[in-house]
Amino acid sequence: MDLLKSIEMLGVKPNNIYFLGKIYSSSNEVITKIIASEYNYQETSEPYHIGSFSECFKFDIKKLWQMVINDLSHKNIDGLIILDDGGCCISSVPTFIVEKYKVCGIEQTSSGLHRIKRNNQNVPVVAVASSAAKQLIESNMIAEATVHKISSLFSLYSNKLSCAVVGLGVIGIAVAHKLMSMGHNVIVYDIDQKKIKHTDDFEYATDINSVFTTADYIFGCSGDDITKNLDVSNLTTNKFCISCSSHDKEFLTLIKKNS
Repeated sequence: MDLLKSIEMLGVKPNNIYFLGKIYSSSNEVITKIIASEYNYQETSEPYHIGSFSECFKFDIKKLWQMVINDLSHKNIDGLIILDDGGCCISSVPTFIVEKYKVCGIEQTSSGLHRIKRNNQNVPVVAVASSAAKQLIESNMIAEATVHKISSLFSLYSNKLSCAVVGLGVIGIAVAHKLMSMGHNVIVYDIDQKKIKHTDDFEYATDINSVFTTADYIFGCSGDDITKNLDVSNLTTNKFCISCSSHDKEFLTLIKKNS
């Protein structure tokens, strides 16, 4: 809500601001305030089965863009600024909007930047993901929040646990350092071997199967499904899988196999 108010203070009219949240993190209290403030709010769809979040979210973004298209015909608008988290909205901006209006994107995640690049979207993008605020401040905040959240499910303080962190971006490294500072055994893994070579502070796994056979608590920080090639026949003990990314899909294949 503070972000929307800040944008309004810069001179953008409330009825020219369009907003879509994410069902797993949206606050009913905030949504009520957004609607009362005359912002344009697109409701989120309830996933109809395990693993359908991304599909439903894309459908919601399509409806959001349709709302924008319907309004542009009777508004005096010169350009659009797209504030994105995951790159889905920037990647799906209609072609005629890019051709007719000045469009700029602002993306706050590395995975979102990769998605925009894969879709060959011809929109200039401000890469907030590489800013000092994201790299040095937010990553540690997310690590702290992760520990705080899961402490209500099991103790991270009284026992020495066998942990693994998969995905060695700034979030993954921050989570690994946090777990190590708490006295836990930590191994790390990333599909990009170059990232592994720059993690001298940790032991590292050679593949995803060794991650699951070695550790009991696996923290997914990759933003992608890490269990596509996992051989579940080798798993003989209970595993705790914790996703630390925004789309919560690191363990999607494993969940589908066991649902």
